[in-house]
Amino acid sequence: QAPQLVRKRRHLPRSPAAIAMRSLTSMSLSGAASLTDRSGDALAELLHDAQTVDLRGCPSLSEESLRAFRKGCRLLRSVTIFARDRTLSWTAAAAMKTKHHRKASYSASDSSAE
Repeated sequence: QAPQLVRKRRHLPRSPAAIAMRSLTSMSLSGAASLTDRSGDALAELLHDAQTVDLRGCPSLSEESLRAFRKGCRLLRSVTIFARDRTLSWTAAAAMKTKHHRKASYSASDSSAE
């Protein structure tokens, strides 16, 4: 017999609590000292429709969690993580401003080359 390929596939939880979390638009969590990047990733998957996420007192979270929320929350406008000695944050408005600024700079340098 030929060995079968095992595909690792994430299944979304179907519990009522998990289903309810997928439709939350704002999440504020405080004092979750045991929250890790791995659990932050799982939380980001559950918060599919979240627009704002605010995590305080989560010393173990890193930039990896910030990326997970940006990837997992399709409507995200802002995320702030208060970690040990630093604050990690991202906003859609700042990201758009940066993109437009770079685009404008690129266009300006492009037109001066002609």
